[in-house]
Amino acid sequence: MVSEQTPFSTFIDLVAFDQGLRRLHGQIEQLEQAKREFQDQQNVIEVQKIQAKDRVHQLCKEVDKYELRMKELDAHLKEKKARLYIVSNTKEYQSINTEINITKSEQHNLENTLIDAWNKVESAQKMYEKIEKEHKKKLEEIHVLRQEVQRKIDVFQQELISKEQARDDKEKCVPDEWLEKYSMMRMRVADPVVPVLNTSCSACFYTVTEQGMQQLSRNQLLQCKECYRFLYLEQKDENEVKKTESSSETNA
Repeated sequence: MVSEQTPFSTFIDLVAFDQGLRRLHGQIEQLEQAKREFQDQQNVIEVQKIQAKDRVHQLCKEVDKYELRMKELDAHLKEKKARLYIVSNTKEYQSINTEINITKSEQHNLENTLIDAWNKVESAQKMYEKIEKEHKKKLEEIHVLRQEVQRKIDVFQQELISKEQARDDKEKCVPDEWLEKYSMMRMRVADPVVPVLNTSCSACFYTVTEQGMQQLSRNQLLQCKECYRFLYLEQKDENEVKKTESSSETNA
């Protein structure tokens, strides 16, 4: 025979139900946090790719600058060599020849600089290609993980919607006064209703009086005088209190 649900037992069921809801909310939040972390990882990867690509771009600009200067030196050298054939005196000839030698020296130095710049471009390009390849694989892995996390979130959210709808039915059998106090405590602490263990509040360990224990054994709502959480007796403890009361009455 199924025992009839009392307002108190329904209230305790509601509390247990809400604890399940809270765990569900916690699981969803953990998954949402995982999604945010995956997004952060993806952002880091994208930044690394952009930085590597920008490095190649900046080095290519350096190469362009040196090549442009090399063209200017070539043009300058041709101009000076052409003037050697039309100079009218030795002094001017020597002056132009000196400029040619200086230009050739600058060209030589610039060639080495240009070769070094091209080597840096090639090295940076290889690094970019390596990063792009590695990051593409990593992004694919993150995408799969995010999809799996989102799938779990969707399942939990559907379960949450279903449970929250069922919660309304459970509230109907609980006195309004209890619900009001319970709702207020839920906003203050994560565990507004706790069992009594060894005649003490299991949250703050405040000792419950003998009278309080008797009230609890009769399924009366009792608040802890220290932390103000609602207290209740688990079934085995309730039976122990009733045995003690019965024994006391017999001895009397």
